[in-house]
Amino acid sequence: MTSKRFLGTGAEIAAMTNRLGSFEKITRFDDHEHKECGALAYGLGHIEDSCHRILNDWLPQLTANDASEEQIFEALDELALQIKHLLWHAKDSRYIEGYLF
Repeated sequence: MTSKRFLGTGAEIAAMTNRLGSFEKITRFDDHEHKECGALAYGLGHIEDSCHRILNDWLPQLTANDASEEQIFEALDELALQIKHLLWHAKDSRYIEGYLF
């Protein structure tokens, strides 16, 4: 399964950064060391990548009827790493972090 990428290039991330930077609901999280529009756009690009990997690589391997024990645990380990990656980028965004737990 493959699907269209939305934030796969630097230009797409830059465009999203500029768009998000025009909203006070995003920029209110800015300080002298952190620009939320950039952190959020960059993180969303990584979140998109992790979701593609989960859907295209690891869930198919995990659910394959002929998957060996080794393949199942490889997929589970990679799923755990991708979820950790998702959470790291979610927490890096002050906007998204407000919705976590």
